[in-house]
Amino acid sequence: MAGLIELNNYSFWAAENETQLLHGIDLEIESGEFVIILGPSGSGKSTLAFCITGIYPNVLGGRVEGVGRVAGLDIVETPVPQLATHVGMIFQDPDSQFCNLFVDEEVAFGPENLLIPREEVAKRMEQTLKQVGLSGFERRFINELSGGQKQRVAIASVLAMGPDVLILDQPTANLDPVGKSEVYNLLYELNQKQDKTIILIEHQVDELIKYATRIILMDGGKIIANGPPRQVLKDWARRLETEMGLWVPEVARLALLAEDFWCPMSIFPLDANEAAQAWLELPLSKVESLYVSSASATNPEREPFINVEHVSYFYPNGFNALRDVSLSIFPGDVVGLMGENGSGKTTLSRHLIGLLKPTLGKITMNGEDIAEKKVKSLAKDVGYVFQYPEHQFVADTVFDEIAYTPRLEGKKGDELKEIVQKTLIQVRLFGLDDRHPLTLSMGEKRRLSIATMLVRNPKLLILDEPTAGLDFRNTQRMIDLLMNLRAQNTTIMLVTHTTQLVAGYVDHVFVMEKGELVFAGTPQELFTNLQNINTKAIEQPEMLKIVNQINLRQERKMLPFLTVEKLRAALESQKESA
Repeated sequence: MAGLIELNNYSFWAAENETQLLHGIDLEIESGEFVIILGPSGSGKSTLAFCITGIYPNVLGGRVEGVGRVAGLDIVETPVPQLATHVGMIFQDPDSQFCNLFVDEEVAFGPENLLIPREEVAKRMEQTLKQVGLSGFERRFINELSGGQKQRVAIASVLAMGPDVLILDQPTANLDPVGKSEVYNLLYELNQKQDKTIILIEHQVDELIKYATRIILMDGGKIIANGPPRQVLKDWARRLETEMGLWVPEVARLALLAEDFWCPMSIFPLDANEAAQAWLELPLSKVESLYVSSASATNPEREPFINVEHVSYFYPNGFNALRDVSLSIFPGDVVGLMGENGSGKTTLSRHLIGLLKPTLGKITMNGEDIAEKKVKSLAKDVGYVFQYPEHQFVADTVFDEIAYTPRLEGKKGDELKEIVQKTLIQVRLFGLDDRHPLTLSMGEKRRLSIATMLVRNPKLLILDEPTAGLDFRNTQRMIDLLMNLRAQNTTIMLVTHTTQLVAGYVDHVFVMEKGELVFAGTPQELFTNLQNINTKAIEQPEMLKIVNQINLRQERKMLPFLTVEKLRAALESQKESA
């Protein structure tokens, strides 16, 4: 019996430069599968998705060799609107695929363009909104919805076309944990109850492995592994990170750590329960220090760099966005600002760069009230890097983008060139001087956006979701850059939902909820006391879930390590001191 999707010796060349992007792909996906596609940036994941949907070559051009079919239809010979009734695609940024203002109009847009009768369009719109949990949202403005709700509207608009296959390209990269959970639960429900075939392109898959029927691994436009998740991860986990620069699930990292220090686990784990059980079966004869209470480190007294004192803020429409917020940030620290969308994170960060001034209270930097400073003056000390780097680019070349601010300050000639070249080296973009910023990869764009701030030598650098949508290699490059800046006493604030980033690299965390500061402390204090903190926006690190499962099954308590890297460091230290 033929698969729902069939590709036989399928190759694809891009139209603009005849570059071959896919090489002899052989793939068969059956109805009702839940498939995860992994691979480094440029490996061909999105190209493969565009080919399956007919976007390549039918819309964006290109040349194809081999055979590709969806539901028995030849991909190249079948018009895209007809293919869309069998396979639909949802993108990372839902706003990029919306065509209407209201939810109901967006969901009805596709069926209307297929000339489906009005009564059937209304029926599909009602059914699909119910499927995605948005009944009653028909006349809501799309731009008023949360990130998770927008992504569900995008899914509903595709479902209304009646496809059997949903392809999603990093649909949760820009979502908070609440929105991410909404999307994942919806996809699993559509797969299990509606028998929809799900093909998901993602970088971080810790929460997804339990749903997947198989993993497809791509590199260089080829499929290099294709099989059950447990087998693919067991065979490839070590190479995924070191050779391909991909995120490896924490449970797989723990399995590799066990293999390095003791012996292979009895089962290669896919979730916290399996990892905990496998850990307890290991011969852990020399790890007593992992079960001893840790003493909290005390820092010498330091003067705060920034003081936020009882700040409240009301927008002109009367909305109370900040409510009596007080916090201190110390020089040279890396701090995390967390909270779900709409919690007040952006409003607070806008105060720190002077775009907003407190309605009540005050903010001081090195003892000076920043409300009395002009934004231009404050910008010399504070840099802000947007979540979407493209939103702050103003020039046509990488060189001119970095040179923009120094030129405004009167720099020119060799002095200007030296500043730009030094910054290019610092952010690992040397040699890309003449490239247009929009032609860079996502990781390169993010490093360029940081470069445009670094030329001012800011004392505080604020980054909004700096690792969203990046693979492990580009995330590590970003982290290395930030740690180097920290070593130069630059204070860094990460506005982020990424638990792993906070658990591994942040000194102090602030959590916002409905305009209030509901937590201030270390990552260890945050993640080990989440049940006592008024927020749904933060997930426990996977390693902490494993440790909690271990502690439930034995009398002695293992230390609450937040990441496998920290556990590995503890074991290495123990090994050296033995």
